[in-house]
Amino acid sequence: MAMLMRAPGECGLWFWDLNDVVEPGLESALRTAARMSALLRDHGLLEPSQVE
Repeated sequence: MAMLMRAPGECGLWFWDLNDVVEPGLESALRTAARMSALLRDHGLLEPSQVE
């Protein structure tokens, strides 16, 4: 089984342009961020310490 290595510090970021996928606005953006965070956390790929 492959092992996903972790960096000791930040090494990247994600930017999603969802203008054609979901409605605009803060509520929609927060809902999308929550879904993505939950999905990544469920797979052990994210332990968010800060959201900007």
